[in-house]
Amino acid sequence: MAVFIFKKEIHELKIATFFLFGSILLFMIVFMIELVVNAGEYNPDDDLSVYWKISLNRKLFAALSVFITAFQFQSTLIPTVNSMKIRTTENGIKAVSLALAMVFAIYTILAILAIYMYGTNLEADLMKSLSNGGKYNWASITISVAFFIVLICHIPFVFFAAKESFLTIIDELDRRAISNILNDLIRRV
Repeated sequence: MAVFIFKKEIHELKIATFFLFGSILLFMIVFMIELVVNAGEYNPDDDLSVYWKISLNRKLFAALSVFITAFQFQSTLIPTVNSMKIRTTENGIKAVSLALAMVFAIYTILAILAIYMYGTNLEADLMKSLSNGGKYNWASITISVAFFIVLICHIPFVFFAAKESFLTIIDELDRRAISNILNDLIRRV
């Protein structure tokens, strides 16, 4: 993982992106197969219409806050736009729109699959539901491995922004580059 973390440009993380989305795709495909093959084994509910009834309670607001948190990518927005071959506002908007659409699709598909797979037995942590009370099968192991790959490939993107911020702090302490630029701007005004 350190090999990915110390990359200088975000586009150098391309292989991590392929692994990330490949493992997410594997996660969803295996989950769909397991739903089709063994859904009745995990879901105790007879009436599936209860899944579409929304009740205004604490769980709804907790779920919304988790969902909103999933869309937070501001920390990588500027490095992503700066690493584009053609840096335009239109390309930035296109990248953000594509990212939002993909995240929305992934979360929506996984949520629907999970609720139909486990019903009211669904745990807040999907990985706990996958273990099915300690009984592991090929699907739960494959999904767990895919999720592990997702975590490994996602972490470099988080560290990329942290690394950039840390290097900016070091640069400021050493050369005061940002302070000098800001002082020049203030003098011109």
